[in-house]
This record gives sequence, structure tokens and C-alpha cells, in this order.
Amino acid sequence: MTEIRTNTFDIRGVKFRNTSADVAALKSGDLVNLTREPTNEFDPNAVACTSGGRFLGYMPKELARYLSPMMNEGLKLHAVIKQTEPVKMLITVVLVWDKED
Repeated sequence: MTEIRTNTFDIRGVKFRNTSADVAALKSGDLVNLTREPTNEFDPNAVACTSGGRFLGYMPKELARYLSPMMNEGLKLHAVIKQTEPVKMLITVVLVWDKED
């Protein structure tokens, strides 16, 4: 049985990376690529978020800790921009995945 789950999260590290121009260029509905970074020196469960070739930041650690083992096993995740707030450097993403029992 396939179960479709969703999760909404704010991309982390946007202010730290000072990607304000990239945030301003995003719009609701844009696709977000999620890439595992198992060799990340700060977090072995890190999941990088990019869109249109632009690095945006990272999935929150708590969510990455849960999803990264499944991503390592081939879980396919789909993410889209829900909203952006360039002044606050905030990107909210909706994440959808299929989980087979």
C-alpha cells in the first residue's frame, strides 16, 4: 500500500548564506531539489535544497534525521516552494513523498 505524506518546513541557513537575491527570485510552485550530503562536516544527515541551480539552504535537522536513511534507501521526495518572504529570508517548502508499507 502506498501512503502519500506531506510536510511543510522552512529552509534553514538562508540568512547565514545571504541568499536574499535567490530568495527574491523564487515564486510559489517552483520545484526544489533535495540532495543528500552524507559527507557534510556539520551534519551527516544533511539534505541540501536547491532550485534552478541556486543553493538555498538545508532541510531542518530534525526532518533530515528522519528522512535521510530512507533517502539513502531510494525514497523519492518531491518539494515545491509554498511561499517566500525575502525580507525575513524565509522559504517555506511543501514536501511530498510516497511511503510503501
